[in-house]
Amino acid sequence: MPRHTASAWADYTVHDGKLKGFGVGAGARYVGSSWGDTANTLKVPGYTLFDAAVHYDIPNIARLKDNGVVLVTWRDIQKAMYPTP
Repeated sequence: MPRHTASAWADYTVHDGKLKGFGVGAGARYVGSSWGDTANTLKVPGYTLFDAAVHYDIPNIARLKDNGVVLVTWRDIQKAMYPTP
């Protein structure tokens, strides 16, 4: 069980005009490191998930929705920010 977790999500839906009912959302989830065995000898590194969604609301009928998830580790972010030659 990780000691630290966090999440945030934002969603916006257009309420007027030609795009009425169309919406987008984005969020992030962080899961801190944890132990992978009962003897606490295998440490599982923390990771971050980035989520995105698009949706279209059909009033009084349905919401059509598609979600995506991208898994990123802090090592990936460090490599992107500080590439080695």
